[in-house]
Amino acid sequence: PIDFAYRIHTDVGHSTIGSKVNNRLVPLDYKLQNGDIVEIVTTKSAHGPSRDWLDKVRTNHAKEKIRQWFKRQQRDENIVHGKESLDRELRRLARTSLDKIGADRLTEMAEAYRYASLDDFYAAVGYGAVSAQQVVMKLGVADDSSGAVLPPLTPPPPARTGGVRVKGVSNLLVRFTKCCHPIPGDPIAGFVTRGRGVTVHLRTCSTVVNERDVARLIEVEWETEMQQTYPIAIRIEAFDRTGLLSEISNVVAENRINIVAAQVNVQADHRATIQATLQVASVAQLAKVITRLEQLRDVHSVQRELT
Repeated sequence: PIDFAYRIHTDVGHSTIGSKVNNRLVPLDYKLQNGDIVEIVTTKSAHGPSRDWLDKVRTNHAKEKIRQWFKRQQRDENIVHGKESLDRELRRLARTSLDKIGADRLTEMAEAYRYASLDDFYAAVGYGAVSAQQVVMKLGVADDSSGAVLPPLTPPPPARTGGVRVKGVSNLLVRFTKCCHPIPGDPIAGFVTRGRGVTVHLRTCSTVVNERDVARLIEVEWETEMQQTYPIAIRIEAFDRTGLLSEISNVVAENRINIVAAQVNVQADHRATIQATLQVASVAQLAKVITRLEQLRDVHSVQRELT
């Protein structure tokens, strides 16, 4: 319905507060079918589009009109929202936060996107010109609160999958840790263990961050020789309704991902918490399925979590 409203006129889109399809109230992310009779409910007192509409609309025309509206809003508001969006995506996909990313690294990212200042970059994220999710995918995440100094590491391309190797060393035992479950595309670091070779951790894992003996931290990288999948836990918060689990399963299947375990807890007020373990090949694949799940009706949030 939002796309339809913007196709009628930009002002109609900006003032939309609801919609009816075939004389029945439907959510704004309802998927229209051929032959539907659509009624757009508007009000002159509307304060403009909601930022989450950018995730609901399907046409570039509607997205551009919404972005233009937010771009005209107060710069300070866009900066704040941009920071909030980046922080939320960092917590969701990398399990870290914006305040743990070095200012130099963020400035480099702003320059890579061709923005003159960090505030310009935040504002662009705020009004939707830059995807917070894509920024997180490109960032090499490190935590400066630790006394340990990690060697500079360029984050591997999200599309790369397979095993891990220690830079400059061959035939060294490498295994994945069970504390943080890194997957291809995650920024990683190696941790030398006594008698067990090298364990691979997220660079934001507490094992790495809190390690004071820098000599035990080594540089590792993803390699492309073999296709593997990795178990990753996610947590879905939603309003329980008929067909919800089926829709979630369909989205996961469409992305060629297997669900290897799932647990559902429904409260008396119909709030549902779904904890599932997915077999994914890369952080890019995980990000894609999380985004699709968040677009489902009655799904409030989807986050990667520690198990």
